[in-house]
Amino acid sequence: IPMPDAILPSKCTIIPCLDWYNPKLYLFDPALQNFSEAFQTPVLLTKVGSSVAALDQTTGAHDVTSAVSPGVAALIGDTTRMWLTPSEAAYRVRRTPHRGGVQAVAFPRDLNSTSTVDVVLGTAGGLTGGRRIGDVIETSAVGPAGASPRARTDVRAVLSGVEEAVYMVGGRSASGSASQAIWRYTIADRAWRIVAEHAAVVPSSQVLAVAYDQPNGKLYVLDLDDEAHSNGKNLRARLTSYDVRAGTAKQLATWPYAGIYEQLWLSTTDDGSLLLFGAKKQTYSVWRLQPKPDGIKYTGIHVGLGHLLGQPTMGEHDPVIAVEKVPGKIEYRELTPGGFAGPKPCSAL
Repeated sequence: IPMPDAILPSKCTIIPCLDWYNPKLYLFDPALQNFSEAFQTPVLLTKVGSSVAALDQTTGAHDVTSAVSPGVAALIGDTTRMWLTPSEAAYRVRRTPHRGGVQAVAFPRDLNSTSTVDVVLGTAGGLTGGRRIGDVIETSAVGPAGASPRARTDVRAVLSGVEEAVYMVGGRSASGSASQAIWRYTIADRAWRIVAEHAAVVPSSQVLAVAYDQPNGKLYVLDLDDEAHSNGKNLRARLTSYDVRAGTAKQLATWPYAGIYEQLWLSTTDDGSLLLFGAKKQTYSVWRLQPKPDGIKYTGIHVGLGHLLGQPTMGEHDPVIAVEKVPGKIEYRELTPGGFAGPKPCSAL
């Protein structure tokens, strides 16, 4: 049902207020008619009054309120939460046996004793949140003593759709010090555990972006080096690879940090590459990196015009971005390997 009055929220800047829905995460069968088949590619969801709209680049917006449960509707556009979609290519998630149907996870940006981790499920009829019969998905950020992370602010997180687990990185304690530990939260049993506890590198007090290469078990963290700017000068961003299975870490690269970009993101690709996004008001740059044991190799760059509406999401094989070149009009772009030229190194962030 078209919703011609749906417009983009006016304050989608540093903190995204639009959330992704990806129909390719689930059944891929043209003979089956269900909610997912209303869209062919990932689309953004937004609030229009009390209604929920899916923003389409060709026809505008569609009213999907009837296909979204009240619990999920309350999460859409909630800027106190991160809307996490699977880091893996959709076909990998779709082929994983015994999945619980997790479409997204609403994860708190600031973790405290009352925080909750809310799971959004994809069904034939639409999106629902909360517990279904047979699914243990009601979650809380607080578990038994010693088994869950302490309170912290400004965390970053990434969702593995294959593992149905969230990796939480960074954050600061009440005193302002770095929380350092990396935590893994599994949806099925609502359990927390520390990852790479004895790694040689730990996340700093200001984590900028995270990404997860699930097939290789590599968690990539972009943060500001606390030691390098202890005097308030010579800020440097560093890229670290954490092997979540071996518990080791390796610093791959550093760049001068000058705050050139309004927002920074990381995303992995199906071929094992790592994408580094730098977004300004009306332009953006994406570097394609190949992680190596001793660093990174630049393999291409994609530069575009327009305002990026939030972080990228994974499509069928490659990351998808939403670009606003003309006010109120969205263009969805899939960042395939052929869309990169170069290589051209990144000189600063």
